[in-house]
Amino acid sequence: MSVKKDSTSSNTTESNPKGRFLKLLLASIFFIGAGVVFVYCGYFAFKQYRAYKYSIAIPTQVSYDKIRSEDLDVLKDASILYCLKETIPFSDQDNKQLRYDWVAGLQKFMDSQDVPNKSNVVFNGNSLIPLMVKHYSAESYEFLKGKIVGIKAIAVSQKSGHDVADILLEIENAPDLEVSLIKDTADGHWKLDWPQFVRYQSENWNEFFAGKGPEVASFRVYAVREKAYEDNDNYGLVLYKARPNGVEAINQISPPVTVTKKTKAGTDFYKALKLYEFSQEDKTRVFEQFDDKNWMRMQCKIIRIPDINNPGKFLFKISEIIDMGWDGIKEKPEEFVL
Repeated sequence: MSVKKDSTSSNTTESNPKGRFLKLLLASIFFIGAGVVFVYCGYFAFKQYRAYKYSIAIPTQVSYDKIRSEDLDVLKDASILYCLKETIPFSDQDNKQLRYDWVAGLQKFMDSQDVPNKSNVVFNGNSLIPLMVKHYSAESYEFLKGKIVGIKAIAVSQKSGHDVADILLEIENAPDLEVSLIKDTADGHWKLDWPQFVRYQSENWNEFFAGKGPEVASFRVYAVREKAYEDNDNYGLVLYKARPNGVEAINQISPPVTVTKKTKAGTDFYKALKLYEFSQEDKTRVFEQFDDKNWMRMQCKIIRIPDINNPGKFLFKISEIIDMGWDGIKEKPEEFVL
């Protein structure tokens, strides 16, 4: 009897370490699994809280004027609603008189057949007279090709301290007119943004790209990125001449144009590309930086450089992006003309 008892006691003693190890292993697995579940649940709850926080928060609106003056990191802020203009609420019903004044002002501009009378209803008109004289010496005066049927779209906004009304006018049996009217703080009247309306260019497009005239010129253009013309140091673009207001025509295309990346112009262009990603739903985009074909609108200075590898040929580079969009809201209008 004593022999059997000793044998059983010995077996029990030998099996206890194995049991304790198994229990310890199972406990470790349990606690590790519980920890993973806890961390996952915490992460999921944090994501839900952050989504809820953003859903109830009113995003900060940032216009392109501010983005141009900030570092590139401003484009990474998910709480910012990127927009091309700070739009002001506008009620059609409450502003019938204002709508009438806008159309009447444009009608007066179109009916005037000399520069002095036109300049009276143009924003910064006195400063723009030299440019208007130069423009109309080569171009005919504007006239309405049909009756104004109504206003198809309105975007009232602020830029550079001025109230701006961008309107799309429907014309009977003719293409729409895209018009910007600026409220003059001096007399309170809404006046035509003339450079935007006529798509003013400082030089002749065809002559400049053919190698004639000044080596530097400013243009209002549609810009389309073309990666085939890019390298490590330059963005590549093709530019299209801004077509006349109210004209449905094929734009004249430029030779390849580059903009150096590590310059202010290159940084501005990069910001414009990034801004495009955030501005798909912007209600003012038809009047601003991107039109309905997603072409980028730009005012820029272009340098023409002789191509040393191809005598008689030229290379073209953007030296400055004057502004994104085509408006002419400048305190000194001569700044955008060479």
